[in-house]
Amino acid sequence: MAWNYQADFTLDRDKVRHLVGDTLEDQPLLTDEEIAFHISEKGDPRLAAADAADAIATRMGREVTRSAIGLSQSPRQSADYYRDRATQLRADSINLSEMFVGGRSITAKQDMKDDSDLTEIEFELGMDDNPNGPDSDDRQG
Repeated sequence: MAWNYQADFTLDRDKVRHLVGDTLEDQPLLTDEEIAFHISEKGDPRLAAADAADAIATRMGREVTRSAIGLSQSPRQSADYYRDRATQLRADSINLSEMFVGGRSITAKQDMKDDSDLTEIEFELGMDDNPNGPDSDDRQG
């Protein structure tokens, strides 16, 4: 099982590692294969990182508390941290969503209609108009 990280963030794997804090080779939290799974499930590095953080929290939640020379950290504390991190990553993903507004120009609208690779438009102005119904001028207000 491999563990790789490069801070240039050209690979989604490195983005996921960075977002969950899995950047220390001598203290790995996830394998490359586990990260690849999360990326394949979600497609988006931020959402994959949220799932990865949940997986880390689950793993840490089953570990026992360790203590050395008066210092201790409960795996429960670590699990809580990673659960909180997963929640934050999911919230960030929603905040980073973009809305597309198309059809602002006649040419762009026609280009979109002609592009067979675009998803089909779900709705458009006038799609529910009754062609046999009265014109808006005939209605009485």
